[in-house]
Amino acid sequence: MSAATHDKVRQAVAQLLDHAVYSPRPVTRLTALFPERPTPVDLGYLHRLGIDCLFLSDSGTFDRLPAPPARRAHMLQVWRGDKP
Repeated sequence: MSAATHDKVRQAVAQLLDHAVYSPRPVTRLTALFPERPTPVDLGYLHRLGIDCLFLSDSGTFDRLPAPPARRAHMLQVWRGDKP
């Protein structure tokens, strides 16, 4: 959890997608963790891939911005490495 720059968001996506395929249990949700809220463009990128965003808010608590459920459902096959 070092930054919420575009490069760090892309790295988080790559790591999540890589780990999801090899998870010993079926993946049902992916969440990227950041020390601050990503930009709207980066948040949109995460959400297009069905990935939730969890970030440290100014109040010191973690806020979750969930991906749209329909998008998450669409991406489950990709995350799990299922064959069509």
